[in-house]
Amino acid sequence: MIRDSKSLIFLSFLAFALVGETMAQAVTYFENVDVFASVVYNPEFNPSNVKSVSIKKLLQWIQIDLEYTTVARFDKGTQDVAWLENVVIKYDVLLPDVPRKPRVVLSGKVDYWAIPLDGDKHYAQAFIHPHILKRYVPDLKLNRSSMKDLRILVTFELNESPVGHGFMKLRSSSTLAEIGGEVKRANALPSTLKVRDAIFNRNETPWGVINLSHYELIKRK
Repeated sequence: MIRDSKSLIFLSFLAFALVGETMAQAVTYFENVDVFASVVYNPEFNPSNVKSVSIKKLLQWIQIDLEYTTVARFDKGTQDVAWLENVVIKYDVLLPDVPRKPRVVLSGKVDYWAIPLDGDKHYAQAFIHPHILKRYVPDLKLNRSSMKDLRILVTFELNESPVGHGFMKLRSSSTLAEIGGEVKRANALPSTLKVRDAIFNRNETPWGVINLSHYELIKRK
């Protein structure tokens, strides 16, 4: 049994330092993953056969955009592009600190029917609903500056095994181990407020009907 506090601290930092190495050793189908976050206003539609309602203030969402490249694979013995079925993209978002409030980590996942391994660039989106932000971080000012303080870790999974990783860079030198370690440390603290199923896929938002051909097919819940 280790009683030396310095040894405990060292082992803790060593464990988090191994996060990036462990991720890098996994089989990877998704590469060059770029993650971006922005504040967007709720889009308003005005269908002619629906009575309009006066809106005093448009709602603000956090929009998370992913750009990634799949590896190139063909079905065995053919020149047909292989498809990876039942891919899950998981999100862990550490929100910016708010004075005198606990840290908040939002998490959630999006399930996809299949993604082609064509070696091309692909896109994905996820959203944090305004009501969730109002409920858990009501004092957080949503602007470009606060988006830079988000810590976002993205994991692609197949059969509950990681097959790709991404993170939002804070600066050009940011690493997966750094961002992944910070999110995992926050998750490990009892004082952190952990909110599950807090990430919305685009089909659960007003953006679900926009640019359909630009994104992969999401499974129905």
